[in-house]
Parts: sequence; C-alpha cells; structure tokens
Amino acid sequence: MVVFDNDTIALKRLGGKINNAAGYPGGTTTIAIDGIVGILDNADSFIIKGEEVLHDISAHTESGGNTTGLTFSPAIQGAYVSSDPNATIVFAKGVDKIFWSDGITNIFGWDGKHTMNLANGNLYDQWDTTTAAESKPPVGPKSLIWFQNRLIAAGIPAEPDAVYFSDFLDPTSWTKTSSKSGSAAAKVIHSCTRGVERP
Repeated sequence: MVVFDNDTIALKRLGGKINNAAGYPGGTTTIAIDGIVGILDNADSFIIKGEEVLHDISAHTESGGNTTGLTFSPAIQGAYVSSDPNATIVFAKGVDKIFWSDGITNIFGWDGKHTMNLANGNLYDQWDTTTAAESKPPVGPKSLIWFQNRLIAAGIPAEPDAVYFSDFLDPTSWTKTSSKSGSAAAKVIHSCTRGVERP
C-alpha cells in the first residue's frame, strides 16, 4: 500500500482521514474518507500527509450530509521505481527519514510509512507553475549526504560543477545556494563527503 487507513488529509476543513482499512495503492483516484462535517466542493483540493501531492477534487459522495468519498486527480502517487534497473542508487539518512537518488530522476524519501517525491514540495509549500525553479530540489544527483541538518546534493548531470544545499531540516525546499567550482568541463564534482571545519 502507498497510503494507509487513518492517514491525515489536509483540506480547508480539518479533520478528514482516509477510511479504508486496506489502504489504497498507487494509481487510485477514488477514496473513502471520514471526519468531514459538511459537503466539500469540486473546486476544493487536498493533500494526504506523507504523500504530499496536491489533488484536485472532481467528484464527491455524501452520507448523512457529510462528504464520505472523493474522486480526484492526479492519482495517488505510486511506489518508487527507477527508470533504469542498473542505475546506482545513493542514500542519505536524515532526521527520521531516508533519502535516495538514482542519478536520473527526482530525489525520493521514506519516513517509515510513505514514499515521498521531494519534487512535490511539502504539506505547507506545494509546488505549482508559479514556484521558482531554483526553490525546487535538483534533478538526478549522483551524490547525496545529510550534514548539519541539510540535504546536500552534487553530481548533477545538468550542472556537474554545482553543489546544492536544502533548507534547514527541510529537504523539499532548496534556496539554490550553489557553489560553482569552475567550468563544467574543467571541474566535475563526482561525490560529497562529511567533513569537519577547521580554524
């Protein structure tokens, strides 16, 4: 399963939860919910905590005057699958989460229950077409480390001489603080490692 029974749903009306003991797999577009008082609108959106994808409601069903079912798009995000089964995957251990990259696509994470695509942003700062590209995680890094409560990425195919730093304790948000070491042809960064700053 990708989302689970009682996973919190963030709506304009708080209190909604998934109501299905078996959970739902990736690709699902209709779910049962409870905890909502009143009727939701087709113009509403919601986020399942842990998945962090903004879903737009296209239809809803009610029971006793309260919304108990939602149909939406995009579908629930599926489990991580690399586009290349021979790709080398790098891992970094953060605070209660593990992050990884296959050097091809987005950085993903795992919180012990949910798979997260960091390119989706987070519960409070969802990416959309107006979000500046420099605020998003880099794509396809071949090196990841967690250091001083930041996720650090390098070995990025599109920018092989750059090192990127996430915001403090928030690997979904990147301030595009990069360290350029010269021209891509002359200086290519292959990996990062932790170190100790010396006076």
